[in-house]
Amino acid sequence: MMMHRLRFRLQIFFFTLLYVYGLAGCTQTNGLTPPATTRQPAATEQPASVIRDVVVHSSLSSQVDIRPFPAGISGERGLGYVRAEDRTLPVTQRPQNDEFRLVATNNFNPWLILLNNTASPKTFLITTILDYRQVPFTLDGKPSLLQLVEVPAHKEMNIPFSLDSLTPGRHDVQVVGFEDPFNMTLDMNYRSDIHGNVISRRTAVVVGDTQTPARTLDVLSNASIPNTKGPVNLDVMFLRRSVGHTEPISPLRRALVYTDTVLLGQPYPLQIVVSRLSEKAPQPDAVRAVVPFLDYHQITLDGKDVLAVRLEPSTEAVVNADLMLPKERGVHQFQAIYLDNPYANMLQDTQTSPFVMGSIRAALVVK
Repeated sequence: MMMHRLRFRLQIFFFTLLYVYGLAGCTQTNGLTPPATTRQPAATEQPASVIRDVVVHSSLSSQVDIRPFPAGISGERGLGYVRAEDRTLPVTQRPQNDEFRLVATNNFNPWLILLNNTASPKTFLITTILDYRQVPFTLDGKPSLLQLVEVPAHKEMNIPFSLDSLTPGRHDVQVVGFEDPFNMTLDMNYRSDIHGNVISRRTAVVVGDTQTPARTLDVLSNASIPNTKGPVNLDVMFLRRSVGHTEPISPLRRALVYTDTVLLGQPYPLQIVVSRLSEKAPQPDAVRAVVPFLDYHQITLDGKDVLAVRLEPSTEAVVNADLMLPKERGVHQFQAIYLDNPYANMLQDTQTSPFVMGSIRAALVVK
């Protein structure tokens, strides 16, 4: 609980106008395998064939701007957006980027900012969520669903980004960076990272003169139940339920799924707990949207590509689903991103966070 609250405060502190940072912290190990190497393979070394729909940016165009990490910014890594005309302004003088309005065009063309303030290069697998669906986008002139980029140590990278042909209305956009995406380790130090090695930030893109949301999400009717605060409490938790069992697993008996084994061709009996811990939350209730990924591709759970649940403070909702894994033996990465209050107007609703969070990244081994 304290770690969760500390994480939220740190992220608020480290976000300055256009950056959101996630600080990694792990405390557990079970000795399953040797710890992962501290060096991330370079983008040019990554076996892109193990993940579909990936463009590897082994070289960058002259439009990409790499500059020293900006002074006055704290944190290890981050992601944000900036308008082309504002790139030369100091960070503290740039206008808001919670919302972009498109009048003369329906193409969203900011510059994507990736930050790395560590002593080693960082590799990110970038994807884009438009109205809670994963969509292709263009990065440095190359279109793809997933794009692999390496950010040098202590650098800020500005890359041309494009999401074209948006329809009139209000769109929610999240660009997501999965750090160290090819790490297949089963080491608990890595798998129990509560931030999931994710950097992401949401923004709204309004096309034309209408504010009507481009998509209406079905809010699940699962009745929220009191959160009795077991030994482990996270916003989004993955549990393995017994086959045929549908009742919520008691918080006192919960064991989070960090790694697990699945027989080839067999469904994985999953229970997802979506929780709202704060007893003094500023909002009486909130809709939390959870987008699931398997091997960095959006999937459906319980027939839905996004799980949206309405939660009051100190309550949680439980979703049961049978997760089907690929018919390929080996490690598969299962993770979700989540945010509160889809389509919120963050220029007016200052209580809604611009951050997009990541769950733990579980390793499911198909045998």
